[in-house]
Amino acid sequence: MMKIKLVYTLLILALGVAITTYFATQDKYFDLIYSKYILQQLGVE
Repeated sequence: MMKIKLVYTLLILALGVAITTYFATQDKYFDLIYSKYILQQLGVE
């Protein structure tokens, strides 16, 4: 179970970085909001 959760987290991270990088060039506000969302998902509050 732990291994699946780790892989899932890494997948979300990679996807988040890709999306955030893409939108960073489009919309700074969206970038900030999405970054906060990613941090919350990782449990960094």
